[in-house]
Amino acid sequence: MEGVAEEVAVDLRKVTVADAISLERAVADLSLPVSISVAKLLYELRLKSSRSEADRQVTAGVNIDGTTSSEKLIRLQKRPARIAVRVGKRAKIAVIE
Repeated sequence: MEGVAEEVAVDLRKVTVADAISLERAVADLSLPVSISVAKLLYELRLKSSRSEADRQVTAGVNIDGTTSSEKLIRLQKRPARIAVRVGKRAKIAVIE
């Protein structure tokens, strides 16, 4: 079925940008806002094979929820969050709790 993106569960610990204490608070409380790294997200979704390749892609631009951006961070106000990520023709939906 073409056009349907695969949903992938992503561990918040692997994509967040926070110190250990803030991260553990965020893991325990889904209502706390967190910032996640777009490059780490691309790598975890296997849209890029390395973090350095993912960093280069972010600089070039990544389609997130229908908007192309070169922002390095995404701010999640609440979780669970579903983020549609597209790189070229490949697309996946990240589910982050």
